Amino acid sequence: MIALPPPLLAPVSGSTDVVTTCMSMDNDGMRTTIEMEDKHRAALLALAARRGETGFSALVREAIDGYLRSIEREPARRKRALRTRGALSAKEATALRRHAEAVRNS
Repeated sequence: MIALPPPLLAPVSGSTDVVTTCMSMDNDGMRTTIEMEDKHRAALLALAARRGETGFSALVREAIDGYLRSIEREPARRKRALRTRGALSAKEATALRRHAEAVRNS
């Protein structure tokens, strides 16, 4: 097992989480430093281990790729959503709104 250095930053006021600095490097990418909470680092390492990987660089790369793809698709999604404006009657819209609120509150 690799010995890890102590956290470099103290918890945010009122928080029980400790932020640690992690370095990630891949042979075909650049090296960088990111700050994350201990619980996120632990979850990433556990997921990487389940995938048979020793580090979480691939996971971070996948997350960044997915986020950037979702941002690129956002204008088209917004456009599609706006085209539906007026598609429901007032009664249908009220019923849908009530149903959505009930789901959120459950």
